[in-house]
Amino acid sequence: KKEIKDEVTHILYDQTRRTPIVIPVINEIGGGGGKPQSTNRTAQSPEHKPIMGVPPRSQRKFPPKQIPDSEVQVPNKGNDVPSY
Repeated sequence: KKEIKDEVTHILYDQTRRTPIVIPVINEIGGGGGKPQSTNRTAQSPEHKPIMGVPPRSQRKFPPKQIPDSEVQVPNKGNDVPSY
């Protein structure tokens, strides 16, 4: 891991002439024999599959836009502030 980090650091420095911060990450792929994680999410249908580079649309429902109360005061334009 250290050798790979050093190699990547040198390559990036040679290309950019800047000192990079390289953070090595190891992802385990395959059946590790551990118990599977259960999630409460439902599986996405193929038509909602995320597309790389396109942010997913929000599935949340938001409350309707609120109208201010009649007690709301509009701020002054600064006419009541004394000038020094």
